[in-house]
Amino acid sequence: MEDQVEIHAYHGWGMSSSFWDNFKQSLPKDIIFKAADRGYFGGDFEPEFHPETIHKVVFTHSFGLHWCPREKFEEIDYLVVFNGFQEFLPKDWVQRRQVSKTIRAMVGRLKVDPGSVLQKFYENCSYPNAVTFRVSDWMNKSKLVEDLKSLKNSKFVNPKHSTFKSYILSSQQDKVYNYLQSNDLYDLMDSENKHVFQNDGHSLPFVNSDECWSFLIRVIPIFEGYGSKNDS
Repeated sequence: MEDQVEIHAYHGWGMSSSFWDNFKQSLPKDIIFKAADRGYFGGDFEPEFHPETIHKVVFTHSFGLHWCPREKFEEIDYLVVFNGFQEFLPKDWVQRRQVSKTIRAMVGRLKVDPGSVLQKFYENCSYPNAVTFRVSDWMNKSKLVEDLKSLKNSKFVNPKHSTFKSYILSSQQDKVYNYLQSNDLYDLMDSENKHVFQNDGHSLPFVNSDECWSFLIRVIPIFEGYGSKNDS
C-alpha cells in the first residue's frame, strides 16, 4: 500500500505488550505495529508515531483505554476499543457495591499472594477459550495495586480536540465485566461502528485476532485492500 498505516496498541490490566503478539501476526507486514507496555512485569514502553506516518491508529484493550496518554487521542485518526469501558463500576448500586468489594479483596490479596490473584484473573480472561496466560516470576506489585485501585474512579472522557473515528468491539462471554457496559462508550464517542463477538471472552484480540482483523478490514476505510498477512 502507498499510504503508511501505524498502529499503537495498549494492553489491559495485568497484561504486558506480549498480549498483542497474536494480533501482530494477523496483520500484513506493511502495517507498522507497536505495542506499548505498562511495565507490570518489566520495562515500560510508550511508542511514538513516525513523523511521516499518514494514518495513525490506536488499539486499546480493557484498561488500556484508560492508561493510554490523553494527548495521543488528539493526534490519531482511528481508535479501536476491544472490551473497553467508560467506567468499570456498574451503574446499578447493588452491582457497583459488589464490584467495589471484589476490587478491594483483590488489592488485599495482591499484597500477599499476587501470583494467585493473577492466575484467577487470567482464568477469567481466558474464558470460554482454551488459552493460558503465564504468571510472571517478577512483577511490579505497587503498579498493579495502584492501577487496580484506580478502576473504582477511572472514567474515560473524550479529549476536547479529538477528531478520531471509533470502533467498539465487545465479547458476549466476557467474565471480567458486563459487555453491555460498552454502550456508554458507544454513546460517548458516537461510534462509527460496534460489534459484539458472541462466542469470545475478555481476551478477544488475543484469542481471535484473525476474525477481529477481518472485521476491521470491512469497516475501516484505511484497511480496505490490505487483506490478511497471507495476502500481502
